[in-house]
Amino acid sequence: MKKIKTKSDLKDTFYTLAPINWILTFFALNCVRRKNGKLVVHWSLLRNLSSIVTIFIVITCFLYGKVSNIEKNEDGSIKFINLIEMTFLLDYVQYIIDLYYVFKTKHVLIKYYENYDHIDKITGMTYYKSIRTSIAYTFIINIVIILFPIILDYLTYSVMFGWLRPTLFSIDYFFNMLNTLTIVNLTAHVIQMTYRLKRIESIFKHSYTPLEASNNIFLNNWDVLYIKKCYLMLLEQTEYVNYIYGFRMVLFSLLEIIWMVSEINIAIRVTSGSLRPDYPPAYFPGFVSLLRLCSFSSILFSLVHRCEQTYKKNKNIVNILDFIIMNECLNAELKSSLVELRDLVFFRPIVFHASDYFTINKKLLVSVCSVVVTYSIIFFQNMD
Repeated sequence: MKKIKTKSDLKDTFYTLAPINWILTFFALNCVRRKNGKLVVHWSLLRNLSSIVTIFIVITCFLYGKVSNIEKNEDGSIKFINLIEMTFLLDYVQYIIDLYYVFKTKHVLIKYYENYDHIDKITGMTYYKSIRTSIAYTFIINIVIILFPIILDYLTYSVMFGWLRPTLFSIDYFFNMLNTLTIVNLTAHVIQMTYRLKRIESIFKHSYTPLEASNNIFLNNWDVLYIKKCYLMLLEQTEYVNYIYGFRMVLFSLLEIIWMVSEINIAIRVTSGSLRPDYPPAYFPGFVSLLRLCSFSSILFSLVHRCEQTYKKNKNIVNILDFIIMNECLNAELKSSLVELRDLVFFRPIVFHASDYFTINKKLLVSVCSVVVTYSIIFFQNMD
């Protein structure tokens, strides 16, 4: 009797993303499911429109409450320093853009999964459990990091100002979670790439030692050609990730800067006394704002860290190939193929970018910090 494979028996790319796909599906940010062992698209126009309209009604109510309760100028206009607390309008636009990309790439996503599975068959992928575990840990850690300060923030302002005003501003918490899910999903796809490069690296590793190339080369010309094909497919996978998440990453970076400037602004106002009632725990909101600042930073840092790990694997492959090519025992045909592969990996590295506006690497962290510090100083100097 032929054994029927269950979901737990199937080990492929879709299996590794299961820890995050279920919650993305709940918010209509994932439309690919497994049915009878095959990946199918399950996208509903009615569900997406319902989500957009429902959230629009909710944010309209929250917007009215915010405008009615925030601090105003003497002429009745809203202070600019309070406008940065209304980032949920940009968050809503980003959510619509997220739904648009889910719709536009719903069929391409299945091809994306199939390409990875094809690569894995060629390279003999054995890291599925490790990939799934890494994605699950990344998801849990980021959610806890963003959720804990949110709970503290709501409780703190409820004690200080009553429950109404913090509740009117709680829509921001919802969108913070949504944006975190989007970035964690991008991080999960970066992890996929890291482990594919790690597998290619492991194939070549046994053919050299750190000091000299080994005389036992267990490669032939066809092996190198297949690996070259796999790497070209990985470049194609990278382009897909950059396409679907590139512009969304630009918006997230903008929102990240606004969030961080906003939290620093609140911390400064609390510390200076312009936003503080007269009792001892009054400094706690400033502490919570700094905690939220750290949580926003950690999400971006997690993504950059994973991207840097991918770039490092890319460099490791080049270094290993350099050692192997130095081996005098290689025949001319194999050496020529290895040189071509080495040039391909060196001149066309895996790079994640935000619609070509910037590359996701350590320099991004420095740029964000620079912008946040600059605008925080401006707000501090012009604080009422």
